[in-house]
Amino acid sequence: HLLEHGEVMTPDMEKTRSMLKGQYQEPEVKACYHNSLLMRFVDGQTLDLYEGFIIRSDLMMPIEHGWNRDSDGTAIDFTATIWERGDCQTILFGCQVPDEFAMQMMNETSQSGPYLFKYANRESANV
Repeated sequence: HLLEHGEVMTPDMEKTRSMLKGQYQEPEVKACYHNSLLMRFVDGQTLDLYEGFIIRSDLMMPIEHGWNRDSDGTAIDFTATIWERGDCQTILFGCQVPDEFAMQMMNETSQSGPYLFKYANRESANV
C-alpha cells in the first residue's frame, strides 16, 4: 500500500508555525499521531491525516511519523515545530489515512495512532 500510494513531501515549517499561532492546544513531544489528530481543524480548514515515515539528514534511519496536509497539498508537521532547527533536510513519505477510518480506529482502540498499517490491511483485504 505504501509503495503504491505513498507520497514524498517536504514539510513547510513556516506555514506550520503560522497555523499554530493562536491555537489553544500545543503539540506534544513524541505524540505525532495525537498531534496530527488534534490539530486537524486549524486556521479555518480541515487538514488531512498522513502517516508514514520521517527521514531527516541528522537521523540514522527513518522513523514512523504522523503529520497533516492542507487543501493546497502542503505538508504541515506540528510535532516538528518542537524540535525543528532548520539545519537539516527533512522528507516525509507516507499515505493519507481517511478521517472516517481514523475516527473509527480512535473509537475502537482509544489510541490516536498509528493507523496506516491497519488501514492498508483493510484495503488489501477489500481488493
